[in-house]
Amino acid sequence: MKTVSGSSRGQTKLHHRVEAKIMRTAVDLNQPRLSAAEARRLVEDLQIHHQVELELQNQTLLEMRQQVEQSLKRYTDLYDFAPVGYATLASDGAIQEINRAGAKLLGMECAHLIERRLGLFVSADTRPVFNVFLEQALVGVIPASCEVVLALDNAPRRHAQFEGIGVESGEDRRCRIALLDITERKQTEENLRRGEEQYRAVIETAPDGFLITDARGHLLEANDAYVRLSGYSLDELRRMTIADLDPHWTSDERVAQAREVMRNGGARFETRHRAKNGRVWAAEISGSYWPIADGRFFSFIRDINRRNRSDALLKFRLRLSEMAVNTPLDALLQTTLDMTKRFTGSAIAFFHFVDPDQEQVILQFWSSNNTLQAHGKTTGEDRSDPINQSGVWVDDIRQRRSVTRNDRADLLDDKGLPEGHAPLIRELTVPILRNGGQPVAILGVANKPEDYTEDDLEAVRELADMAMGAVERKWIEERITHLAYHDALTFLPNRALLTDRLQQAMAKTLRTQQRLAVCYLDLDDFKPINDTWGHARGDQVLIDVAQRLKSCVRVEDTVARLGGDEFVLLLGDLNGRNECERTLNRVLAILRVPFSFASGPPVQISASLGVTLYPDDHAEPNGLLRHADQAMYAAKQAGGGCSQWSNVELDCRARTSSTNYGSYW
Repeated sequence: MKTVSGSSRGQTKLHHRVEAKIMRTAVDLNQPRLSAAEARRLVEDLQIHHQVELELQNQTLLEMRQQVEQSLKRYTDLYDFAPVGYATLASDGAIQEINRAGAKLLGMECAHLIERRLGLFVSADTRPVFNVFLEQALVGVIPASCEVVLALDNAPRRHAQFEGIGVESGEDRRCRIALLDITERKQTEENLRRGEEQYRAVIETAPDGFLITDARGHLLEANDAYVRLSGYSLDELRRMTIADLDPHWTSDERVAQAREVMRNGGARFETRHRAKNGRVWAAEISGSYWPIADGRFFSFIRDINRRNRSDALLKFRLRLSEMAVNTPLDALLQTTLDMTKRFTGSAIAFFHFVDPDQEQVILQFWSSNNTLQAHGKTTGEDRSDPINQSGVWVDDIRQRRSVTRNDRADLLDDKGLPEGHAPLIRELTVPILRNGGQPVAILGVANKPEDYTEDDLEAVRELADMAMGAVERKWIEERITHLAYHDALTFLPNRALLTDRLQQAMAKTLRTQQRLAVCYLDLDDFKPINDTWGHARGDQVLIDVAQRLKSCVRVEDTVARLGGDEFVLLLGDLNGRNECERTLNRVLAILRVPFSFASGPPVQISASLGVTLYPDDHAEPNGLLRHADQAMYAAKQAGGGCSQWSNVELDCRARTSSTNYGSYW
């Protein structure tokens, strides 16, 4: 660069000398003509001057080119090594230019991205957003922007922000865009969103109320729990101050408490809040202070009344669980009703079962107090009343919802009450729903001195659930006991109960000096029914057989199932064989009647009966059944569908030849 600069100075001096010579020549135009030598020198000077001019122009162009190249290099470096991705897109979204940051974001080399459409790197779910962005960017009026998700091969999905604007390029439309990797920002936003959601979920699902107030006591926020506690809507609360909710303290006391919270950062104390309906309830406050936005107080408010009630309900639940083991049902419900009265401050409590047909109120229980006489009913009275004559209870059952009536006019409607019912002032009733929402019982209270509240309703609902749970437990225990002595399919007595019944019947027969028939019945060709139609059809046949057998005997007689297709009948108080024969003929005849079903053809079966008569056959219970069993097999050998009497002598010979016959039990 120094040599070039020196040459430029020499050329500049020559340029000035030639210009001076020309000027002199111009001044001396009136002088005599130049000589040939002088003319040649002048031409040479002019040529040199022209050459100098050309060199000066070339030098200037060269310097300008170097400056342009240097600027282009700086721009290229700035473009190529920029931390932000840049690209130029054609009207179809094809990449025409892209820098390294953009190529890195797309996961490919720059050269491999040229002429590839940028939209191919965008996930299918955000591609419509990109297409709208591209159309807006190509217009070039205002900058366009969008956020998309990049779906790259063998790489996790990344979030990107595109910002672009159109550029003029002849007839073709193009746009230049910036590509920003916003994955970390999105993750941060997502973490913040989740954190906020968790915070709000904790606050909104907290069982306690929550309030945010400013330094002047104005309510800013409240959760759903406090909205329920106070009875005010959230909008109403936001227009109130803490003084509107807390009538217990004076203004000076509230200021002193606020200063204590500010000084210590937090405090726990008790006060009283007033609900919208005027109810004043004890509240435990856990408050804290944070010096943001001129100061904020954060308070959790717990209804101590509910806590005390919850503790009492928990204790009662445990007590009821203990009572359910050994206490009779009526005493258990009596205790529940007395507790329900105490919880709600009512004069009357009642528990009525609803008949499965939903038309009758049955088995009515009333609380134990002096109102029973006024009701004209006794506790646990097994009576029924039509539901349409059950006063306000009809709404519980028909509409399957709780009913609270604090207006006496609502209780004096034209539905009426059962005759002798005590006059009602207020009433709260709760249906107990089971089996897909069907009412199975009603728990209610009445004649509280003041109006029933939501707290009363919640308490009655919980007590109703406790009571029905205890009732169902009793029913389950009874069911288990029943299954221990009855067949699970036919509900007939099983072997265990048959043993007891047989022993009792034998003892009674000896006392009355009559006869007891022990009949062993086995169905003929029952197995083909299971094989042909399946076990479900076979089970239905057994159930129908059980019902037919019960229809043939007296209530005091016993029909038992030993298992499979084997049944035992105990027919007591008989005068002799003839009376027994008539019953056996009825049994055989009714079993020959075809069994019909909702689908498929009817099934026809028969039975084989073996009978022994006690005390003519003076065997022990095992022996009586064994003799009847042997007689039944004799009936089968005779072709089935008939009865055979036991031959005791044959049994004695059989027992002599085989000592390992085994026990029926």
